[in-house]
Amino acid sequence: MAGLLLAVVVLAGNVWSALTTIAPRSEISDLVALVTNGAGASTLDSKTRSDRPINLLFLGYGGPGHGGPYLTDSMLLLSIKPVSQKAVMISIPRDLVAPIPALPANGTIPARINLAYAIGVDKQSFPNVRDSWRTPTGGGDLAAATVAEVTGLPIDYWVAVDFRAFRQVVDALDGIDVTIPEPLDDPYFPAGETAAYTYVHFDAGRQHLNGERALEYARSRQTTSDFDRSRRQRLLLLAIQQRIHGLTSVPQLVGLVAALRDNARTNLRPVELRELAHLLAGIPQDGIRQIGLDDSNVLIKHSLPDGTYVLSPRDGSFAALQRYLSLAIGSPPAGG
Repeated sequence: MAGLLLAVVVLAGNVWSALTTIAPRSEISDLVALVTNGAGASTLDSKTRSDRPINLLFLGYGGPGHGGPYLTDSMLLLSIKPVSQKAVMISIPRDLVAPIPALPANGTIPARINLAYAIGVDKQSFPNVRDSWRTPTGGGDLAAATVAEVTGLPIDYWVAVDFRAFRQVVDALDGIDVTIPEPLDDPYFPAGETAAYTYVHFDAGRQHLNGERALEYARSRQTTSDFDRSRRQRLLLLAIQQRIHGLTSVPQLVGLVAALRDNARTNLRPVELRELAHLLAGIPQDGIRQIGLDDSNVLIKHSLPDGTYVLSPRDGSFAALQRYLSLAIGSPPAGG
């Protein structure tokens, strides 16, 4: 009994340490609620009883060992209406130039929007940031504030994962089922963490993808475009949403939390994350609308001398973009 008690204490200590790293807002009551499968205090509870949209920002970055490890090349905003069980999924293009509110005295850094998370995480490269971004959740908080500035939509919660965490989540779900609309060939897919390339191919049709294959499908872009890649990422997120209810059992949660310790961050508390998983699992596929922000609607592309490009609003401000999204979601943008 003493040995069993010691093992339980050690396990609880390890899980608690991992939880507070992944979710710095965690409280002891969250650990108790997860272990006992009970309810816990949550700010999400009151929001789910209304039909005010809950806006959740997903951020994907390469992680240590990759070039630009904290650049969020994947940014998806999910606006959920809990009562009506509907949602809108919005792709935020990484090359959109935005005023990142990073500096003191309301100062901003005009840059690609995918830099915002890195500014809040990399204190050594960006020492002169506001005190509000110097917290354990500073990277995600700054990215959320930037997306809110651009879209006019308040961001309630955010989840940031790197490549390894994405693979682990898909594998924890025993893979995901995806209907691939058209074949994909990419002979220039990065080979691991080297400068070499490898060839990846996907046939059209219904397929079951493990974590590695899902990551390849999410990252590939050399033979298509960033806009196509955003569409593929939305498809994968929908597939994960179909299986996300599998993360609500205690054994899976404990194992996944330990594995994701160094590869995921969120401003959600664990009980809120569990509630959100239940909420997402209950939304039917035909209740989710997909929107891409690109140069076919509210943005314009500007080519740069180095062969890359940036995106900016067609009207020179973000007002038209915000009106476009408010009509799609059915709610006025922040501030009217």
